[in-house]
Amino acid sequence: MELIDFHSSPVKYYTVFLKEIDEMVGYVGLNPHGRECCELEFYIFGEFRRNHYAHEACSAVINEFWEGRLLKSCSRCVIAETITRNKICCSFLESLGFTKEAQGMRIMLNSEGEFENGLGLTRYELAA
Repeated sequence: MELIDFHSSPVKYYTVFLKEIDEMVGYVGLNPHGRECCELEFYIFGEFRRNHYAHEACSAVINEFWEGRLLKSCSRCVIAETITRNKICCSFLESLGFTKEAQGMRIMLNSEGEFENGLGLTRYELAA
């Protein structure tokens, strides 16, 4: 697996390539979230999931952050947010060392500005 920076500051995204087939299998990144933390974002294409690529890539980027090579303007905190009902993602974040910090709901409005539906979200945090 290889991480290649393809976006400049302040957001740092890396493409995740599988060396054996020389193919992009997803991305992982850190996005400044105020001055307090940065937010972990990741996506592995469906056909490549359940091969530990996300874990390897996220761990590598988080380690780069802890070692001070990424987003030095952020304090020593990484957050991640996921849909609460996505138990696989919740377990994945916990396997990386994140702890559940908060649960909430994102409310969506229709074109007339009326409540249409809500989406339960869970916020995780990883601190140095």
